[in-house]
Amino acid sequence: MKTGPTYGRKMMTGYLAAAGVHASEGRVGDVLRNIHMPYHRARCQGARNLNPVPYNAGYVGHKVHIDQNEKMVMFGVTHVLAIDGFSSKIVGKSTMPVKNNLTIYSDIYRGAVIEYGMWDQVRVDHGKEFYLTLYMQEKLASHRHNTERPPYMQTPSTKNHTIERIWPEINNRVNYPLKVALVQLVDQEVLDMEDRMSKFCVSSLTCQLARLGIDRVVQAWNAHRIPGKGIPSYLAREGCPKRISTDLLPEASVAADWYEQEVGSLTRVSHFGTNPFQSAQDQETAEREFALQWPDVTVMLDNAVNNQPEDFKSGLQGLIDLTRQPEYPQRIEACVRVKTVRRVSEPQEKTLEKISPMGSKPVPQWYLLKPLQETFGAFPLHVDEVQTFLSLVAEERIQRELDGATRNEKVFQEVAQLLSQLLSPDLQTV
Repeated sequence: MKTGPTYGRKMMTGYLAAAGVHASEGRVGDVLRNIHMPYHRARCQGARNLNPVPYNAGYVGHKVHIDQNEKMVMFGVTHVLAIDGFSSKIVGKSTMPVKNNLTIYSDIYRGAVIEYGMWDQVRVDHGKEFYLTLYMQEKLASHRHNTERPPYMQTPSTKNHTIERIWPEINNRVNYPLKVALVQLVDQEVLDMEDRMSKFCVSSLTCQLARLGIDRVVQAWNAHRIPGKGIPSYLAREGCPKRISTDLLPEASVAADWYEQEVGSLTRVSHFGTNPFQSAQDQETAEREFALQWPDVTVMLDNAVNNQPEDFKSGLQGLIDLTRQPEYPQRIEACVRVKTVRRVSEPQEKTLEKISPMGSKPVPQWYLLKPLQETFGAFPLHVDEVQTFLSLVAEERIQRELDGATRNEKVFQEVAQLLSQLLSPDLQTV
């Protein structure tokens, strides 16, 4: 099942309606009960999240609630949603590696206002990531339907109940299935979240899968029936009472310029990890190679939400391996480049191709230079150092230890130690 175990009869009916399939809740409930009884029992035992505080929103466009979900922030995934207070329709969504003012303004606020109209009041918590959105809401305050209300209100997250209600749906259906797989990889020491390149890969793939999951949840939520209220999409069908011209909503970069001129500085670009690609072409090449191995990444999400995360795990490890490939030529060349352009000799290149720290598997050349990097720190190295390194590896004793070995990391650590003894400190780095 694409939706996993947490979609009950109401959410599943909404999900089917969003896909153009209309069926009664009773029939959907019967099918769900019969198709997978363990999932049905788990849903019956689940706890409801009720809002004990009375809430009032008089019409679509009265209040819009915006909030962020950081359950997976350690893996470079942050969700931001906007929900209309009257209809409970999710009117904006975005998944990003790190929460960012410009992204939230562009993907959430600007997109929602263009599509639905101007809200009288924006409600958020006290996070700095909403500063640009609140600035523009205040700047456009005169264009609201009811100008007597404050244009925005900042409250603790615990009091922003309308948007907080949706997060358990997101966590159970998107975040937790993916997070379980990632935590397992970290616990098994297969995934190193201290490595900035690995962080970049984890964030890229997990954000992609999370967006697919968020899309499913949003479609289902907006099309499902809320008891005593109705269907969110139907309730919000006419949008806000006051529409404004798109000319009043500049692009994020322009809005950021205005903010910096009148208020203060903003972080325009937020990063999680380090993009290792030297150019956009290298990145596109890696993406094409990954697409050949995994032409449909939705399979990873489908299996993950059904407690089968193996495809997601192997896909992530494959992405990390592919991402390293564009670095190989640059790193090898950087290690042998000096003031005059010289390369290692042909016999030394053959030695470099022969030795493999991974047994019978093809050698990733970056791994061969890892001991040098750990010993000397920054690249590039002098050509003399590379030649010395290759000479040490070519020694008969070292070659015997490498033959038939499945894990040769200790051998290369020994070579690195020998190299550090042979080279004088002033020759170690450029």
